[in-house]
Amino acid sequence: KQGILRYVYMCIAARMINIERPLYGVEVFIGETARFEIEISEPDVPAVWKLKEEILTASPDCEMIQDGKKHILILHNCKLDMTGEVSFQAANAKSAANLKVKERPLLFITPLSDVKVFEKDEAKFECEVSREPKTFRWLKGTQEIPGDDKFEIKSEGTRHALIIKSVAFEDEAKYMFEAEDKRTSAKLIIEGIRLKFITPLKDVTAKERESAEFTVELSHDNIPVIWYKNDKRLHTSKVVSMKDDGKFHTLTFKDLSIDDTSQIRVEAMDKSSEAKLTVLEGDPYFTGKLQDYTAVEKDEVILQCEISKASAPVKWFKDGQEISPSKNVIIKADGKKRMLILKKALKKDIGQYTCDCGTDQTSAKLNIEDRDISLVRPLYSVEIFETETARFETEISEEDIHANWKLKGESLTQSPDCEIKEEGKRHCVVLYNVRLNQAGGVDFQAANVKSSAHLRVKPRIIGLVRPLKDVTVTAGETATFECELSYEGIVVEWFLKGEKLEPSDKVVPRADGKVHTLVLRDVKLTDAGEVTLTAQDFKTKANLFVKEPPVEFTKPLEDQTVEEEATAELECEISRENAPVKWFKNGQEIHKTKKYDIIADGRVRKLIIRDCTLDDAKTYTCDAKDFKTSCFLNVEPLRVEFLKPLTDLEVKEKEAARFECEISRPSVKVCDI
Repeated sequence: KQGILRYVYMCIAARMINIERPLYGVEVFIGETARFEIEISEPDVPAVWKLKEEILTASPDCEMIQDGKKHILILHNCKLDMTGEVSFQAANAKSAANLKVKERPLLFITPLSDVKVFEKDEAKFECEVSREPKTFRWLKGTQEIPGDDKFEIKSEGTRHALIIKSVAFEDEAKYMFEAEDKRTSAKLIIEGIRLKFITPLKDVTAKERESAEFTVELSHDNIPVIWYKNDKRLHTSKVVSMKDDGKFHTLTFKDLSIDDTSQIRVEAMDKSSEAKLTVLEGDPYFTGKLQDYTAVEKDEVILQCEISKASAPVKWFKDGQEISPSKNVIIKADGKKRMLILKKALKKDIGQYTCDCGTDQTSAKLNIEDRDISLVRPLYSVEIFETETARFETEISEEDIHANWKLKGESLTQSPDCEIKEEGKRHCVVLYNVRLNQAGGVDFQAANVKSSAHLRVKPRIIGLVRPLKDVTVTAGETATFECELSYEGIVVEWFLKGEKLEPSDKVVPRADGKVHTLVLRDVKLTDAGEVTLTAQDFKTKANLFVKEPPVEFTKPLEDQTVEEEATAELECEISRENAPVKWFKNGQEIHKTKKYDIIADGRVRKLIIRDCTLDDAKTYTCDAKDFKTSCFLNVEPLRVEFLKPLTDLEVKEKEAARFECEISRPSVKVCDI
């Protein structure tokens, strides 16, 4: 019919896109590739990918692939700051999952190894790690090592080194390199110094009255040496000098005599070198000079000197005129001594007397006094310890009176060990390096004045300049005890807990002048006790305290990833079975509960976390006081997959329609869209 219009309405609804396989979380290390894949119910549906709410676009590091119903996102060269949510949307279909980018695990490519060096050498510890650590440090035992003149710390990328300069026995210990929570350790083992004579002693030949010099060069600086002449230790005197200059050590003899012909030896630690000193006979000369003499009239006068050769003839002169023997004048020779004796000195005997051997001569004045000289201050006895210096001093009433000194009845003359001084009215004799057998009477005579005293020499008493001190070390380390005694050359013995210590690889006693040192290596807990040094009637003590070594982690914790509702087991291993540890979750201590179980099995320590939730994704730490280890527990949402997806169904009008699917986990809530 005309005029009738028919209207037809068509309603187009958006396609309902279903997620047939959702996104799942991905965990990768820095620099690795992350791949996300999802499958939807319809092909050729354009999609949008986002990372941390930012839309992703194709680039060399980001690939987005669509293959029918499948959509794939590939992220290359992942970085730490990419950690976050990855989301996908295609029409009404949405899915999201987490991307976690982790630091690569820190591994020791080259761990530390034990280093064995000689004392005073340089020790170097080296290691290499798999990547540059965020934090690192070096430790000696449990003490952190600061870089200084002694310890040099080097770091070049993944390579790390510790250099210990001029090592000493007290440097012997366990050294550790700690990078983040990973560690490697090794021992420094020190052997006795490898001392060598670079230039040994050489024989020296010289003539009488000349000087002789011996020089030795050692391989190390500042090593003390001891010089010997025919096995008798030498000391500095007027004719003997010693010089030390780094590696060089020099001994010098002055004004040589035939008696100086000898074997010279130098000792440095346990090394020695020998050479011969040969003194050639020269022309005769006077080794002991005549001394001016003042006598009282009619006293006996003895003028005495000493010559270098016992067989050398001499002539005596008074004021240039040769003297011949007579009833009042006796000319005498006794070995190397030459004497002129005037039995009764008279005024006519005053003058200058000379003894002449042809190649040398010595002279002195003889004065005869008739006045009465008095003693202003007498001699006083002196008491000293052997090797010390004794000084005797007196004063008379007149100046310029020459005197004679005697020790145990023997006339004293100038020598390296005897110095005679006259200063106006004062007279003194100084005896150096006095020996025990020199104890006896000391006599002084000047004209009619006489005075006597005694020299008393006592054996040296051992005194303590610096005592032993208590030492505390950790088991396995080296303990060093040191004390300083009052003089050199003292023979000592060391004891530990009453047992005498004998030198060995682990027991190293040393003497350096007055300083005595005991080094105990690789100390055990059972070594703790009293350390004693004894010498003759002397004793000094100190205590050795030994601590248990710090607890270390021989196997650290490792990061883990578990799903919700699963049980996580965090495990590490420590160096000592009976050591307690504490567990922490983000800094908060964990105690044993229904959720947490804490297990100690030998050296293994475990933390069991039951029924994990997303809130359990935290950092967990096992703390053993001196050291700790940490890991991160990642908890992912439950992963559910469709084992049997929905399929299209065709039924007749008014019949029942039944849709079925099968999922991978029971008890999971589902919802119809």
